[in-house]
Amino acid sequence: MAPAASGSIPSSASVSADFNVQALISLALKLSQQGIPYVYGGSDLSGFDCSGFVAYVFKNAVGINLPHNTVYQESMVSKHSVVDARPGDILFWGDPGTSYHDAVYIGNNQYVAAPVPGKNVEVETISPYFQPSFAGTVIH
Repeated sequence: MAPAASGSIPSSASVSADFNVQALISLALKLSQQGIPYVYGGSDLSGFDCSGFVAYVFKNAVGINLPHNTVYQESMVSKHSVVDARPGDILFWGDPGTSYHDAVYIGNNQYVAAPVPGKNVEVETISPYFQPSFAGTVIH
């Protein structure tokens, strides 16, 4: 990525999603209504873990292949603050390089995730009790 021109916003903030964000959000929301369970290591419609869900949505909605691992998915994004998250970004929990959970941000303080064993893929609201650590816009 080229450096930002003088007087412009930093290059990490100027990355924009050049894929169909609406298709991404639409698929994530559709999956949240299908009763798909959390399954550790899951990466298909029979069950997802968090990074398997994120990878599935990006591949099937917009054709972007992401690895099935939160830390490896971090390497495919331009990181920024959660307050600057835009629909279609990935939210990450944990420090960069050691993230342990992620989800697809859909806007309005909400995201779709495969949360934990015993729960299905669902829409959740960002909460001070389980606050994402950072967000990332996929670079491809």
